[in-house]
Amino acid sequence: GRSEGSPPSGLVKNHPPTMLKCSLSGETPPTDPVVTPSGRICSRRLLLSKMTENGGRDPFDPSGKRALDESDLVSLRTDDHDASAVPPRLPSAGSLPSLLGQIQSEYDALLLELYDARRALEETRRELSQALYQNDAAVRVVARLAMERDAAREKARELSSRVAAQPAVVEEDTRKRRRVEGDGEGVEEEKEVGPAPPPELAEKPAVVEPESAPAAGGEPSVKIPKSDLAAMKEAWTALSKARRKAAKAKKNEAGPALDDFAKFEEVDKKSLHRTNVKAGIDSLAIGGNLVVSCGRDKQAIVYNKSEGKMLATLKVPKCAVTVADIFVPDDGDAAVATGWSDGNVRLYAGSDLAAKGDASVDGTPVVGVSIHPSGKYAVAAVKSGKVGFFSLDASAEAEGIKLVALLGEKDDEGVEYTCGSLHPDGLIFGTGTADGKLLIWDLSSQTLAGTLVSEGDSSAVSSLCFSENGYHFASSSTSGAVRVWDLRKLKCIATLNEQAKEADNEEEGKTAPVKAVAFDPSGKFMVYGGGEGGATATIVTVKDADKKATIGKGGGEAIITGIVWAKDASFMATCADGERPVRFWAAPAEAKEE
Repeated sequence: GRSEGSPPSGLVKNHPPTMLKCSLSGETPPTDPVVTPSGRICSRRLLLSKMTENGGRDPFDPSGKRALDESDLVSLRTDDHDASAVPPRLPSAGSLPSLLGQIQSEYDALLLELYDARRALEETRRELSQALYQNDAAVRVVARLAMERDAAREKARELSSRVAAQPAVVEEDTRKRRRVEGDGEGVEEEKEVGPAPPPELAEKPAVVEPESAPAAGGEPSVKIPKSDLAAMKEAWTALSKARRKAAKAKKNEAGPALDDFAKFEEVDKKSLHRTNVKAGIDSLAIGGNLVVSCGRDKQAIVYNKSEGKMLATLKVPKCAVTVADIFVPDDGDAAVATGWSDGNVRLYAGSDLAAKGDASVDGTPVVGVSIHPSGKYAVAAVKSGKVGFFSLDASAEAEGIKLVALLGEKDDEGVEYTCGSLHPDGLIFGTGTADGKLLIWDLSSQTLAGTLVSEGDSSAVSSLCFSENGYHFASSSTSGAVRVWDLRKLKCIATLNEQAKEADNEEEGKTAPVKAVAFDPSGKFMVYGGGEGGATATIVTVKDADKKATIGKGGGEAIITGIVWAKDASFMATCADGERPVRFWAAPAEAKEE
């Protein structure tokens, strides 16, 4: 048998006693131990003293904001039989109680001060490390800026000496006679003009620096190289002659009428983009039978309408496509230029539309991109208020795409571009801004030819399109207004859709935004998205905006964001935000037979 009071066999404790340690003083064991809500073990006396100093806050809270009350503390009972958990007894000196109490108080204060000093030291170390890092980064930035400043000063000196020594060159164009439209009253007048250069304002602001030599390292210059300008002017001359010849040949032809477009109905729709993301398509581009769709799924789809199949999917990891343009030559493979949210313009070409390279203006999102009619260049507008001129070469040994020139105003820090488009002849580029202005750039002189302002409307310009006749261009705004402008006079000749009310909004004066506008290939008709509410398209005649036709079904929240015409006006394609498909509109088969 076993003696009374001895533990049963197999239950004898053989592990060492647990030692408690104060989280404030490090004392082992603490006197009258308690546990805080955060799980810290402390001496009740020291913890209450610390709470008195910091206003009743938890000293272990990193933020220093959590309140702590004595009632939140949990007392710990130590085993009286465990000698290691019992604090040592004070010396029996009953005649010196006041002296011992004073020593104890000073000891407690020293422990608390040591704890605060440790925390302050750790915080100071962190702040010092951060300050040293920031100082090192600032030194590097200042050094880089100083180097760039010195390089810019050297280039400026070289430029000044070059411009002073260079004689003025005056270019004279051969003047020919051609017919121009009158002031809208059906009267035609004879006017001696050459291949009409972009219009100039009476007071043209100085917006660019004198031409500079290409910078070292392939950096873009302010001016477009003369060899590229010569090629662009040659293409412009050929296109202008071809346009006048075609207009003369079609003068006696009837051509399409508004009633023909009024018969358009939806003949096909294609859902080209992924279905596991938010629905919506931002823009469309067309070249021949190829349609490029830029979707909210961050990729561009090239679709062959005649064959009814997708040719390519253009995408970049962690980057969204914003705009695109396509060039289809008479003989050869197509080329697609895309603008992306990371500020890059990317070129895809060849039979498989493989990536040929990318180039960036300044890293801000691209809001408009157009390929020059020659197919050798591209012009892009970025959100920061800059226009980039790119050279394109899809051959295997070439770089693909390269930024060669930049256009922008000297004080363009507050300018924000929202869209951009190239004139059909390739020497004028138009941009729209967030405050409702239209900037017309003359690429031949690389200057700002004009700034157009809509009276009483400072809403953002949402889209911009030039007519194939070369005289007119149209703009739409988030306020819902659509305006037609005369490029020769730089003035608005018609304002449409001012009274269009949002479908379910009864607020007076509130109009639905218009996000897309386009001219038909003849330049006699214009179409814009919206106007009747929902994903509808309104077609009007340019000379008489009161004559109009509407296609599509109104209602709903979807708004058309892209409109493109076929080269022969046989069909039209539209896309909308909030919808997945690209819709194709054309006259029904029975109407065509008639």
